[in-house]
Amino acid sequence: MPHVTILPQDLIAEKSLHQLYTCIVYSCIVFASTHFARWIGQTYLDADLEWKFNELLSTLARCSCLWSEGIILAHYGYIAMFITIVIHRKLAEWLHNGAGENASILVEEGVARDRMFFGDRLWLTVIQMFTALFSYIYAAENFGYAGKLTGFPALGKLCLLNETISLVLVGVAQFVGAFSLRFVLHRTATPELKKYQAGVYAFFFVTSHYLTGVTGLDPILCLAMVYPCTMKQENIFMKYLSIYLLCVNSGYAISARLCGEYPLRSIHRERFEVAEEARIAVFCDIYFCSSGQSFIQFNGAQFKTYSLILLLAERRENPWEFEREVSLMYRQKIVDNEDEFEVIVLRLDGIVEVLEKGVERGATFAPRVYRGEHEGYHLEI
Repeated sequence: MPHVTILPQDLIAEKSLHQLYTCIVYSCIVFASTHFARWIGQTYLDADLEWKFNELLSTLARCSCLWSEGIILAHYGYIAMFITIVIHRKLAEWLHNGAGENASILVEEGVARDRMFFGDRLWLTVIQMFTALFSYIYAAENFGYAGKLTGFPALGKLCLLNETISLVLVGVAQFVGAFSLRFVLHRTATPELKKYQAGVYAFFFVTSHYLTGVTGLDPILCLAMVYPCTMKQENIFMKYLSIYLLCVNSGYAISARLCGEYPLRSIHRERFEVAEEARIAVFCDIYFCSSGQSFIQFNGAQFKTYSLILLLAERRENPWEFEREVSLMYRQKIVDNEDEFEVIVLRLDGIVEVLEKGVERGATFAPRVYRGEHEGYHLEI
């Protein structure tokens, strides 16, 4: 009985396109299966489990694309690989809803900028690393299905960490490439230019492969390539740690230090900021009465209070920074240089107290303790 495929006979006759057909069907299987699984998760999982499940699926799809991109490169060249990466990343943007973000960007947000909950950092690390390590199994199974549907088995390398230059030069290239990638991503991190970031990633990935023989520039994608190479390269894990983890993250970190905070926020950072903004809103209610140009009298002397609500309004763009400042117990001081007025914010067992000390033309007033109330905006001296 002849083998039945999903392709028309006139397309089957063109042998040079056989691997392209298999890769197209493979990519459709990968994105369709993960999207269907995501739909099931949305239906049956609560919000906390759902985002973890989405992260797993998105990382799985992102890593699985590596092998089809390698096959496209081997049979059709770098331009075809560039187009394939752009298509894959655009599909990921459309289907993944922000999950499966660049691991180095997440490290920057969660560790360097402290814009993530500790539990989220831990879960992201475990999910992305575990999924990347075993993504090649998922890829191999789907290539088997794609080969059966098209009638053309996939012909490509399982091990993708095959450097064409010395490891020292690879490390330098990964560092410089990660530094440059983070710089360009920062420049394109606007609502108008964000649509071009898929092309930015594709350009840097293709350039990295052309120069070093490895796509690189993303620690999780590189980790996905590690396990299939263990049989051929005994030092594969040390190579990954020293080059594709340390050099890549170092390049990102230094670039981030020079460029400043990444303008676009991951879904994990957004979740953190929403929760922090809700906590900060408590300060608005409690200290509403001491806002604006109001005055307080201490022992017959009058001076202007420092307005916490005004400070919050001025920093509405970055409310989490305000939260970090006011939550430093016993130490954080917000100083109004013009009025020489100082506010120290304390957080004790959930009760917020403010010690206000006024300095007016050399006169020092003794500290007083105020306790704000939400209803009536009452200050107790």
